Amino acid sequence: MTTDNHTGPDFVAYHRDTLPRRLREPDIVAIARAVEPLGSIGFRMAASGASYSYFPSGDSLELRADDSADTLVDLDEALWRGIVADLETAPALIYGGRLGDGCRGDMGKFMQWEPMLRSLYTRLPLFPSDGEPELKNRQGQALDPGQHFDLAADEPAAMRDYLDEMGYLLLHKVFDDAEVQQLRDAGDSLRSTASPDDQASWWGKDGDGHDVVTRVLNGGSHPVLRALASDPRILAMQSLMPEGLKGESPDDTDAITVLFKTPGMVEGLSDLPWHRDCGMGGHAAMCPVINLSIYLADATRESGELRFLPGSHRYACPTPAANAGIAVPARAGDVSLHYGDVMHGAPPPTSDTGPFRASVLMSFKPDFENHRGDRHYNDVLIKDGDGHVSSVPGTQVPEAG
Repeated sequence: MTTDNHTGPDFVAYHRDTLPRRLREPDIVAIARAVEPLGSIGFRMAASGASYSYFPSGDSLELRADDSADTLVDLDEALWRGIVADLETAPALIYGGRLGDGCRGDMGKFMQWEPMLRSLYTRLPLFPSDGEPELKNRQGQALDPGQHFDLAADEPAAMRDYLDEMGYLLLHKVFDDAEVQQLRDAGDSLRSTASPDDQASWWGKDGDGHDVVTRVLNGGSHPVLRALASDPRILAMQSLMPEGLKGESPDDTDAITVLFKTPGMVEGLSDLPWHRDCGMGGHAAMCPVINLSIYLADATRESGELRFLPGSHRYACPTPAANAGIAVPARAGDVSLHYGDVMHGAPPPTSDTGPFRASVLMSFKPDFENHRGDRHYNDVLIKDGDGHVSSVPGTQVPEAG
């Protein structure tokens, strides 16, 4: 277990003085109802042994100064402060091996509790349990969650408004067929030379036990992909984003990446569960982040589509139902933008013949410092050095259908 230098409230004082007042606020009803099926959770401080447990109790939560909860999370107090500050996350602590030896119960329940803990600690509202929020533009008109735009023809203000409200934006026919083929060839070239120990690729296994590249992280090393950083269309899209966001240097690993969908994957993160891109930590430091995807093949159920939960970037969001949200009807040459904090998922392909979805990914972020000092928050996913990324326990990949 490692210790991170978070500053924040004292664990015991927070639970004795601050949290009891918080539990009297109206939104606690929604939090308590959301965690009721998950059972109780508790935190024990590794150094002092101080413990508090949170028990669902009707329309509220009962605090107990003990470690009797069904799921007990043993960790350093600085890491608990990181959770309170919206810097640390359950998956990051579990993947990174930063929890103590005194944990008890199902750590998947810790991850399921996380959105409600986030709402409890930060007052970010919970995503409505009775459906998606009503999403309107600045003129008060309802937005179509399946709408797409033309980068060259549509008004930037309308596109910016849509992105801000929905959390994502789809632009049709940004790159032509010849350009898409060049980008696909560049990605295939990097995939062919990737190795599990290069720390520049993600790997998984298919049903036959074969190692499969699911993502290459070093796109900036290929001239065709590197040129995207200065492409006028990319720069035009950047003007649709919140002010102050910058593209990463193409010299940096992770600045330009390429993902590849493959059917029949049984290990790794090829088929991504519902998640937010700051789910490995750092939300309070680095968000808003906008992630850009250039589609190198059609995104369909057969090829492995991408789904979004509209408006969810403004909420603490429990894992959506399998059929929630909307599938983005992207075609090869289209581009999507989305906030890193919007809930999205990538179901497995339903076809075994292909072509399967492949995309070039780029991120645009404010100037910030990684509070853990790592190169990238997602580095924890390949910490073992063999490139293989374990599936996240306790979260489900949304099934197509």
